[in-house]
Amino acid sequence: MSDPERIVTAVGTLFRALSHLIRGDLSVISNDLSFLATLVPEGEVERAKNRCNSVISTLHSLQFLKDTHFKPVETSGHALFQHLFPGIQITTQDNRSIIVDTELTQGVLSLLVPIFFDEGVGTLQLHCSNADSNHITYVVESTSYRRELTSDIVALDILTGATKILGESSIPKVALGELILAAQDARCCLQFSSQRKKIVALEFTFPCCLQKAETPR
Repeated sequence: MSDPERIVTAVGTLFRALSHLIRGDLSVISNDLSFLATLVPEGEVERAKNRCNSVISTLHSLQFLKDTHFKPVETSGHALFQHLFPGIQITTQDNRSIIVDTELTQGVLSLLVPIFFDEGVGTLQLHCSNADSNHITYVVESTSYRRELTSDIVALDILTGATKILGESSIPKVALGELILAAQDARCCLQFSSQRKKIVALEFTFPCCLQKAETPR
């Protein structure tokens, strides 16, 4: 078993164990809250119930790790994003394939993109940049801010960016996404507009092959 596979397998195993324990505790807490709701004025236990729902939502968003089998394959970077975000605009094409575990990577993308781009960000678009013989970078950005990428843009790694911009509540999902990317020799960084106080782009860098991409699997 390779080191990346060991990392991903260990993360999946840890998640399953923690999820089982947390779900059991939440079940007891939810039942108690339902009972308390019949004894106290309406709305008194809503905050606690909302916290339970928040934890449950986080666990559901990590379900892509439930039965993890690390299987890196060659696929198209464009297909990786387009299949996950059907409305994304692809502005450039590239004939190289990237090497990733498609299911795991799409799970990470489905976590990270919504975290850093809010619902009002508008249409997203994808283009290639900074490609070399070993890696290729795909930039996901909002069409609303594309023309405003000027000298006020600061590049941040995703953990630093999440902590500074979004706060500690975003860290568990972001850290998990970073771990899965790192296990595949992939990475993500943020382009942050200091003027607008918004994240305007995400850069995902993947290991790539020189040959033409195969049909995505």
